[in-house]
Amino acid sequence: MLCIQEIYAQQQVSDELRAYNDYLLSLSCYKASGELNMAIGEKFMEGDIAGVRRLSAEREKLLMQSIDSVLAFRADAKKSEAAAQLVTRLVFNLGFENTGKVLNRFEPGFDPLCLQEVRQSLEKESKVRPGMPAADFKVFDREGKEYTLASFKGKYIFLEFSASWCSWCKKEIPSIRQAYERFKDSVVFITIHLDDNRDKWLKDLETHAVPWYCLTDLKAWKSPVAKAYNIAGVPDCFIIGKDGLIKAKELRREEITQQLEKLLAAGKGIQFRTGSFQDALQEAEATGKLIFLDGYTSWCAPCKMMNTTVFTDPEVGHFFNEHFINVKFDMEKGEGRELLKRYGMQVFPTYLLLDAAGNEVHRVVGGHDAGEFIRLIREGMDPENSIAGMQKRYETGDREADFLRRYITTLGGGYRFDKIPAVLDELCRKNGETVNEEDWQLIRRYLSDPSSYTFHFVAKHRELFTAYIAPEELEAWIQKVLYVPVFNTVNSLVFDEKEYDAGRFKTLRKDIKIVRPERKSYLLSILDYYDAFRMDKMDKVLSIFKKQFMSLPASDRWGLTMQLNAMLCAKGNKAQCEEGLHIFRQLFNPVDPILKNFENALNKRIGSL
Repeated sequence: MLCIQEIYAQQQVSDELRAYNDYLLSLSCYKASGELNMAIGEKFMEGDIAGVRRLSAEREKLLMQSIDSVLAFRADAKKSEAAAQLVTRLVFNLGFENTGKVLNRFEPGFDPLCLQEVRQSLEKESKVRPGMPAADFKVFDREGKEYTLASFKGKYIFLEFSASWCSWCKKEIPSIRQAYERFKDSVVFITIHLDDNRDKWLKDLETHAVPWYCLTDLKAWKSPVAKAYNIAGVPDCFIIGKDGLIKAKELRREEITQQLEKLLAAGKGIQFRTGSFQDALQEAEATGKLIFLDGYTSWCAPCKMMNTTVFTDPEVGHFFNEHFINVKFDMEKGEGRELLKRYGMQVFPTYLLLDAAGNEVHRVVGGHDAGEFIRLIREGMDPENSIAGMQKRYETGDREADFLRRYITTLGGGYRFDKIPAVLDELCRKNGETVNEEDWQLIRRYLSDPSSYTFHFVAKHRELFTAYIAPEELEAWIQKVLYVPVFNTVNSLVFDEKEYDAGRFKTLRKDIKIVRPERKSYLLSILDYYDAFRMDKMDKVLSIFKKQFMSLPASDRWGLTMQLNAMLCAKGNKAQCEEGLHIFRQLFNPVDPILKNFENALNKRIGSL
């Protein structure tokens, strides 16, 4: 039976979820994504796989915009179970990379069951992404002969998963047969049937009489090979290279032939130079070409995907080999470590365009399909669109509003977040009270400094922005911009023992008083909380927690509770530690492992006094 607190917590989540859902349904981007569902279904029924992919990509962008809005709806959205539940429903139609990005949007340590389930699903999928080793299998043909992955070692493999009862699988047979006739001398074709009835399986083989390997273990969905390849439905398929690595997956119709063409032409992909970075600079000087630098790590899934599917694409190879000196470095080894520091790379993969002096011209971050990647790099070659070209234009005094918007967007795409605040301030100064919705979206996405001119402008002129965002949402955003640096500053002082910066605290207090957020007293209390700890006034620390924080929702109180435990363990006397235990026992379920950790830590402190 649920206790009163658990029932109350569930009701609170339910009420919050209703509010989040109502907000989601009001979003134009979410409505547009829903309208695409029917269009995608129609394209699929027509067999227009290219149309399905194109519309699915559009839907994915709209869903990511919807998720961005949901996570900005309230200040505590990134640690809200209601927001997490809603977002996990939306990720169903997202790809692997974007699903991972969404999970990383939530606060560290916040891990409700719904996020755990998505994370577990993503972990399974990560093992069968392009670039990963293909899993072994043990299956049999109709005569009972055993086959494993090693049976086809050193060969290209097209591996399909099907079943006798699957009508959609039959629609794929003509496309597979066409690919087989074209590539049978270079590629082994295999269909593994997820059946458990031998007679039905054999009848299906007789009906369709395909000329390639048809194998099974007659264990249907309980088959180890289905689990190893994370098969959630059929038809599904993989292309495996001679090296035993997965090269492509989830192909339909004409995509099968197209991907096999690319694979067999892989020798025409990007030709990366060996040698040192200095060698590349010298070659760039001699040829007049830019350097294309691939900054990767050994554990990065998008890096592996790009290396095995995009960099091997003949069209990509032709473009890059013609225009660049191509080099790649592991950012955790050898020269890569120095290049990592030199160019300030923070995420992987990061792709740089460099001139012969090693100056950065442009950067692109993350995994992309072949066409999009060429487009992004081609844009970076144009001084009108490159980061370096736009920076030069900015430094020479260009403050035209459309240019500033493009510059901010380009910096964001290259993860050059360090340069955005100053440009945002210039845009805000330029437009003043004529700011438009595009300006607001840039501010909302990239502004994080509560001391910036732009933030103070938004706070002073709230009425200008309520045309683009509901007043309560604007207040939630203002609260978040202030809360994050306040909380993180205190957190770093308590847990990382960073040196106290009186100027930083003074600035934060000033920002809070200027901006006048609805929860002004809450933010100032967090700073008072740390000041009391710094001055060894532990009774005041406990008093502030009980008066200001104890009655807050668990999501608002969580980090402050962790800080209180750390403060007491560092400076609390016996009576203060015992009072802390009393507080924690009121806040946590008796069987909560967090409570046990707090009790162990404080009892150890008491025992040492």
